[in-house]
Amino acid sequence: MHGVAWSKQSAPDFLGDVAWRWGDIKDAFDDFSLVGTVTNDGVEEVIQDGSPAQLLGVDYWVERLGEAGLLKPGTVFISGTIPMKQGVDQFADAWAVELSDGAGHTSRVRYDVEVLPAAWQ
Repeated sequence: MHGVAWSKQSAPDFLGDVAWRWGDIKDAFDDFSLVGTVTNDGVEEVIQDGSPAQLLGVDYWVERLGEAGLLKPGTVFISGTIPMKQGVDQFADAWAVELSDGAGHTSRVRYDVEVLPAAWQ
């Protein structure tokens, strides 16, 4: 088994298939829904169900990126994890997430997991 820090460094981040301009959704963003699912042995199960309000706010990160000189056109920032449901096996065969605005627009991403070889000492 590998730890979180190791896995975060060895796996890519993913972007969904829909994007919103921050200025257009800023006031409604905390009302978006964020749902994560896992698939184990062909059975999909919800593992996360919440909203971006459970994460550090975008304004917080915009300020931090600005202070670091990293807030530039084309910047993509990925932040945080909402709480996972107890009893759901997070070490799944596949993961998916949907971010929905409540107006019929949903950004989706799904990926299959490839088990890495055992860690070395």
